[in-house]
Amino acid sequence: NTFQEYRKPLFMELFGGLRDYRGPSIVGFPDTGVGDDHLPDAIDEILSHHANYATPPGWGGFGGAVEFYNENRDLLLLGQRLLGYRLVLTGIAYPGYVKPGGVLACRHAWENRGVGRCLHARGLVFVLRRADGGEVWRGTDDAFDLSGLTSGSLQERVSRFELPGDVPPGAYTLTVSLLNKDGGPPIRLAMEGDDGQGSYAVGM
Repeated sequence: NTFQEYRKPLFMELFGGLRDYRGPSIVGFPDTGVGDDHLPDAIDEILSHHANYATPPGWGGFGGAVEFYNENRDLLLLGQRLLGYRLVLTGIAYPGYVKPGGVLACRHAWENRGVGRCLHARGLVFVLRRADGGEVWRGTDDAFDLSGLTSGSLQERVSRFELPGDVPPGAYTLTVSLLNKDGGPPIRLAMEGDDGQGSYAVGM
């Protein structure tokens, strides 16, 4: 639909400086008392909105950014690990042998280990490659869509392809790559096996 097509990644901002989260303030939390530290609560709130980006307290000219980095390193690293998306292929199953002209059916499961969304993840490419990396066959599941996958959920799908009858018999490596609907390079996944071009080996 139109909303899904034009939606953008969410950018959050922690308003004010550190002092606003550590004492009574109209910009802090309403129950903030002197000496309280509500920065973890603020970070949790940002993450709860499935943000892709966020500014730290003290980003403005009034200072405070260095203090934030130096005094809240663990909190900053937590935010960096969870903001945005971390798409992972958690499982894939396919037949060990498919004859030329037969059907290759791949059942795959995906998880997003970040809190944000990858709104450009549309289409999944499967490639059979020779030992030298050469491409033997390529198939694209254009209906595959991870743009709505958020943390805490799992998405499964079965992609089916009819192999050409002239595929040479042999043992091949199966690779997958996640397409960018805007035509850019394949979307990098949070997993091993990348060939440097956004293609991941998932088995033989």
